[in-house]
Amino acid sequence: MSLDTKKLSKLHKRYPLKRAAITGAGAGLGEALAVELAHHGWTLWLNDLDEYRLNDVSSRCIDLGATVVRANFNVADYESFARNAETFLSEHGGVDLVFTSAGIGVGGAFVDTPIEHLREVVDVNLLGTMWAGKVFIPNMIQSGAGHFITIASAAAYHGMPNLSGYAATKAGVVQLSETLRSELRPHGVDVTTKMTTFYTSSIAEHTRGTDEEREKARSLLEMAPWSAAEVADALLLAVQKRQFYMVAPGQARFLWRFKRFFPERYLRLMPTMYSKLEAKLLSKSASRKSGSKQGDTDNFIT
Repeated sequence: MSLDTKKLSKLHKRYPLKRAAITGAGAGLGEALAVELAHHGWTLWLNDLDEYRLNDVSSRCIDLGATVVRANFNVADYESFARNAETFLSEHGGVDLVFTSAGIGVGGAFVDTPIEHLREVVDVNLLGTMWAGKVFIPNMIQSGAGHFITIASAAAYHGMPNLSGYAATKAGVVQLSETLRSELRPHGVDVTTKMTTFYTSSIAEHTRGTDEEREKARSLLEMAPWSAAEVADALLLAVQKRQFYMVAPGQARFLWRFKRFFPERYLRLMPTMYSKLEAKLLSKSASRKSGSKQGDTDNFIT
């Protein structure tokens, strides 16, 4: 459900031209942000590697009255990123909000994770965020306004086993964001970094690793406490407040503070915490497979 226009009145007053760039707009949080901003008449630069999904989301945003520029490329490709961004900046005179939503997951023990999977998650999650900054931030500095929003994760500080590659990239995104905040504040450019637990998205489809790791990712998403649309609304409100850290929901805030105040105790408890979570995920995965097989049998009998 779309936010009431009054709830974003301060954001619209700050950025009357309403120009936003969103990477990974074909699904999940990127899609939810695109649709929400389309409801409020923003001009959108939408990126995704999946051309079909990108076209679908773009068409829906256009139907809502938004002006949309499609950018179908891999965010790890700096040359494509720069070329597509420059076209948008030239045609629309700049950008106000940039959301770095493109991302993939990678699961499994570090020593067993293929080199190509580690390289890919770094290229997309970390370098893709850096490239967004390189191509859009100079324009913001020149105009003396803008907001750069990075999509990190609770995994940035809550580094569970079997998420080494993913967690490392998200921790890097947070550190990049903290550095940018200090550098950009004198230029009137704001930064927000989102660190939330899992929510409904398509990341399980884009998780590199074994079938078991992808199944655990699907189970985790089924247990997610909120939807991508709810996260998008909460993030936009945080951006309106010029909030730097967006740590949510309550469970994420508890873990963040617990680790900061009791780091050694947190590390001692981590193996037990992970074992309990993994047992739940595997049980949920087994139930899902059992239900799927039963459903297939029923369909055959029918």
